[in-house]
Amino acid sequence: MPLHSTAIEDVDRYELATILAGLRLLQQTPALPLEIEEIATDCNEFTPLDPEQIDALCERINAVSEYPWRDVTEDAETVAIEARVAGLFETIEDVAEAERADEYHEQQMRDRAYFEGGV
Repeated sequence: MPLHSTAIEDVDRYELATILAGLRLLQQTPALPLEIEEIATDCNEFTPLDPEQIDALCERINAVSEYPWRDVTEDAETVAIEARVAGLFETIEDVAEAERADEYHEQQMRDRAYFEGGV
């Protein structure tokens, strides 16, 4: 029995997939970077989970499939963020297009000046 138990109702399925991927990565990594090892051992308070323990933990997490996972793709905050990001990309695209047009116009002016004997 674990020393403590934490409910994961607030974890969405995308976050859960990331947690499982991280656990599987830990399981397959022979030597961890120091800062990751400190996280995995709570600053050397205990031994990190071995591959079999990670397997068991992943199975326990996967067994919680009856949770009503909220779909962040329908979350109003996520939709609003995606709209802002899309707007930023459009703005960046517009600025880049305007810069390309300015550069093209400047090049045309230099070419025209050269052919007219100016430069």
